[in-house]
Amino acid sequence: MAGDVRVWLARQVITVREIDATDSGLFDSWYDVFRAGATADREAALVTSHAALAFSLRTILMR
Repeated sequence: MAGDVRVWLARQVITVREIDATDSGLFDSWYDVFRAGATADREAALVTSHAALAFSLRTILMR
């Protein structure tokens, strides 16, 4: 059984890339996907708002 999990995990592909929080179009697209994934099949998912996350990321970038 553990071998099956390792094989499955080895086949998964995760792409990570930096986004520019000041690029509104890119950030909006990213947030839509982020929110959809975080709330999928969850009745009461706690997800930060678009405005709060954008403000937080933009503030961090300015430091």
